Amino acid sequence: MSGVIRRGRSAVLAAVVALLAASVTPVFAATHHSPSSSPYPGGKWRPGPARYSIVAQKNVLVPMDDGVRLVADVYYPGDPQTQARATGRFPVLLTQSPYSVGLGSADLLSSTGPGAFFVQRGYIFASVDVRGSGRSLDGQERFFSPRDARDGVDMVMWAAHLPGSNGKVGLQGCSYLGQTQLYTAALLGKRYGRHQPVKAMVPGCIAGDVYRDVYSDNGIPAPAWVGAGLAGGTMLGVTNESSMIPVYLASQLGGDSAYEGKFWLDRDHVQQATDIVRAGIPALLYDGWLDNGFGGLEIYAALQNAYFHRNPFGPLRPGQPVTGRYQAITGEWHHGGGLDYGIELEWYDTWLKGEHTGLPTHTATPLHLFERNRSWVSAASYPMTNHYTRLYLGPHGLSRTPGGKGTSHLVWGPPTDTGTTVSYRSAPLRQGATLAGPAAVTVAARSTGTNLELMADLYDVAPGGSSVQITHGGLMGTLRALDGARSWRDRNGLPMRPFMSLRRDTPVAPGVLTRYSIPLQPTVWSLAPGHRLELRLATQADPQTCLQKLSEIEAPVLGCAPRAVHVAELAGSSYTVSLTGTGASALSVPLLPYHSLPAARSGKTPTSGGVALPSQW
Repeated sequence: MSGVIRRGRSAVLAAVVALLAASVTPVFAATHHSPSSSPYPGGKWRPGPARYSIVAQKNVLVPMDDGVRLVADVYYPGDPQTQARATGRFPVLLTQSPYSVGLGSADLLSSTGPGAFFVQRGYIFASVDVRGSGRSLDGQERFFSPRDARDGVDMVMWAAHLPGSNGKVGLQGCSYLGQTQLYTAALLGKRYGRHQPVKAMVPGCIAGDVYRDVYSDNGIPAPAWVGAGLAGGTMLGVTNESSMIPVYLASQLGGDSAYEGKFWLDRDHVQQATDIVRAGIPALLYDGWLDNGFGGLEIYAALQNAYFHRNPFGPLRPGQPVTGRYQAITGEWHHGGGLDYGIELEWYDTWLKGEHTGLPTHTATPLHLFERNRSWVSAASYPMTNHYTRLYLGPHGLSRTPGGKGTSHLVWGPPTDTGTTVSYRSAPLRQGATLAGPAAVTVAARSTGTNLELMADLYDVAPGGSSVQITHGGLMGTLRALDGARSWRDRNGLPMRPFMSLRRDTPVAPGVLTRYSIPLQPTVWSLAPGHRLELRLATQADPQTCLQKLSEIEAPVLGCAPRAVHVAELAGSSYTVSLTGTGASALSVPLLPYHSLPAARSGKTPTSGGVALPSQW
């Protein structure tokens, strides 16, 4: 997806490295430990050495139902002695990529291809250039459109009938290649239910709601959106990202794509969760805390809820049943990080080959999360608590009770400025805490203009005064309307995850006290004893930061310059934040006791690239 350019040039380069790395056969160092000491989930399975050579069939034409033909490369297991195709039948792994020209150019000349690790261990691997990209220029690019989903279904049916196929298909890939798995699975479920060939998938580096997670921070253009509009496709070859340039330009003029209209609803995978579940495809979701938005966790919750016939748009509350058919790994990495071909292979071997790998498919804790500042933990629900803590914004900082009377004042600066910031700090958390899930800020404020822009960042402040960003969120005031049916509240009615409708602008009434809800992105964060929470409210993002985060990517960047019409409404305005009485502003956070989530065993597998991953599922 276009999230590869969310944080600018460095994020592009990081994603390029990650995606190019995915095209190279990982080096697997054989080990000789006892089966019980295996570092892979379940403790007894190992990928084993490469058993097959690779036989490549390049530039295969794949017909779609409208007559368009896409271009694919197919890699078959081969006999190492004769270099002919190996006898027998194998499952097929399918990846749908827009990057064969550009990021994946090395694969065009390679005889091993991007799936060599899997082919050498008994899988056929098919890589297809999606419509309008790479070599598949017969047809117009649509970027995650319903047409692309129909192509995905056609590709699945083609892959299931390849020579040597056993009829079972798995879906594989990260980023754009992960998103394609979701919309393909949704249409398969809608058309065929479980009576279709795909029996496993590993969607990596994904967004749930593409509009909210990647392109917009509740009405504020995100770096990925600006990147798509200014430089889409220029570094990545002929890709579908370039088709987003006119969509971006239309959004700047207030077209459908400026709001969550049909364009974005067609690309909302959370909306498709029920259809994905109908397809019956076990899914291992891979994501990183330093990736975009709410990402894989909201897809995880939606799939779990849909599987048990609960509301897919609601939270997955503690104590509700879960299934091991849908599991998620979220670690301390950026877009494209943390992927482990060995763990992916174990997932495929379990579901596609029916092997008894020991992978816990009936686990009560299918959520594998890195608790930041601590270690890997096991969980089931999202959020991990149904009891939030309210901290009021007051003249003396954050406190559990409204204290004193007062106001804070903010000024929106010109587009080349960063505006102003106010901070609210809590007392030390003597016992420490674990922040586990999304959070929310409710701000009661008056604006002197007809709009308001607010950024909210939550920090962990050490006793010595140093601080580290925990999470962030933002809101454009004219898009403040909440979708009550999809906004989450805890058992006492405190906001957990405000959900903006983002359908139309509604002017702010100048001088009128108005309540604004700002969702903060989820995390699991360990707050050590004696540390404090600090909330910082700002009127706008630093415009230089938005475009200069191309080589740093150490912390997510929120927001870029608003649309021109919003800039005109914001220019010269100031805000007064109420800190008292019925108009009190507050932070709502999911605080659990310090280190209360069960720690999970973890370690580096021979295929992890040196990254410690959870092994206790």
